[in-house]
Amino acid sequence: MADQPSPSAAAVHRISRLKVAVACTVIRTKPSHLTAKQFAESLGQKERKTQSDWKSRATELEAELLRTRQQLAMTRLREEGHFQEQHSMDWDADEIDTSQDPELIPITSSACPDRITFPTPPSSMPTEPPPKPSLHDHIRANSQFIHAMTRLHSLPDSARLAHRDVSLTLRDSFSSGVKHLLGYLGSRLDSNDALPWKLLQDAIRGIVRTLDCCRMMEARRELIKDGERLAQEVLRLIMYDDHLNKCFRKQQLCSLLVSLSSSQELIPVILNSAITHIETVALMLRQSLSHGSFEPLLSENSSYLLSVMEDVLLSPRTGSSTCKGVDGLRRGKIAGWIERLEESLLHISEDFPLFAQHVWKVVSILEWIRTLQTEIEIQ
Repeated sequence: MADQPSPSAAAVHRISRLKVAVACTVIRTKPSHLTAKQFAESLGQKERKTQSDWKSRATELEAELLRTRQQLAMTRLREEGHFQEQHSMDWDADEIDTSQDPELIPITSSACPDRITFPTPPSSMPTEPPPKPSLHDHIRANSQFIHAMTRLHSLPDSARLAHRDVSLTLRDSFSSGVKHLLGYLGSRLDSNDALPWKLLQDAIRGIVRTLDCCRMMEARRELIKDGERLAQEVLRLIMYDDHLNKCFRKQQLCSLLVSLSSSQELIPVILNSAITHIETVALMLRQSLSHGSFEPLLSENSSYLLSVMEDVLLSPRTGSSTCKGVDGLRRGKIAGWIERLEESLLHISEDFPLFAQHVWKVVSILEWIRTLQTEIEIQ
């Protein structure tokens, strides 16, 4: 009795027959002005475009579903009296954006006339489909919802947050906001267009407020991971920005990073990742002494990272973390950072004095924080 072919061999045989059948079909149906190869390539491009269109449509539907969940969450909390209606979706005076999405503005009594009016019949003329929302629109919509939710006085107390799905909507809005921020920075940073830094700062503030307010441990861990991913990406954009003359843009990115450090949960990852980049620069400088492979962009951008570290370490929030003994700012962690920075200067401090001086300044601030922690423990 002949041996039965193994499943893997049978699968390979079926795939081979399928390839032959597809090849025959392509040859039989190809236009006369195209070769078989050209026709096969055109079919592949059409298939890839179809898949891309479906992915784009799926992304749009996900965003629309999240928007609906946000509106339902706001309506539910408004009906249960968790906040006053006039403050439900308002931003602070310094955060108001004249281009904010009107669909997220709550309907007030002044918008509802006493006299009932009937809408006119729709026109029979074909209308153009509404424009697809851009990354800019997604960032604004998520920021508005997050700002409104984090203003609820009941949010820090999860026991008084009536519905778990409201917290899940906040979590998903947070994750969506981080994803859109990453996509926006990645796609627009190399363009010459002016970036809406105020909108980006508003989105960062919403992220920080969410991290401070959320008390659901499962959701909180996911939010922290998303926040760390955003912080690491902004650090990377600063470090590897290849435009020496884009000083304002680098300063704004540094400002975004300092704003992210307002969350105590993100301070350790920002400092640790920044030190990793500084070590990369120090290695490049050390190698340039023997191989002559000096990279001016890395050297220039490292000064921005060191300045960010100074601002983060000297911020009031970091001082509060020091007094409270946050895990990421314990003396052992700080001692490790000091050791890494000092080791990065081996054999290069005399040849690159400005870089060494800036690193020593950061080391002195870390030493001061460690001394402060010791004094607090003695008391």
